[in-house]
Amino acid sequence: MTVVDNPGDSDVDRLINTIQELSAQLADNRAVAHSLHSAAGAAKVHSLQPRLTTILSKIHTEPGHSFPERICVTEVSPLHLVLAQSFSCC
Repeated sequence: MTVVDNPGDSDVDRLINTIQELSAQLADNRAVAHSLHSAAGAAKVHSLQPRLTTILSKIHTEPGHSFPERICVTEVSPLHLVLAQSFSCC
């Protein structure tokens, strides 16, 4: 952002130019924030994959491939909370 006094510019012209520059910076910052938010979401998903693999392995080793309550309480419920917090909007 450059605020330079040019002899022919009025205060209103300088103000409009400053507002335009700030608007452009805001648009750039929003784009970067959106990109960072997407990258953070992808990183969270990637970090949860080993945990999900462990849960699926435990279910697979159960007789009849059932879904016992102990796995639900000890593994799936906490993972569900992490996922819900990770992908909440705000």
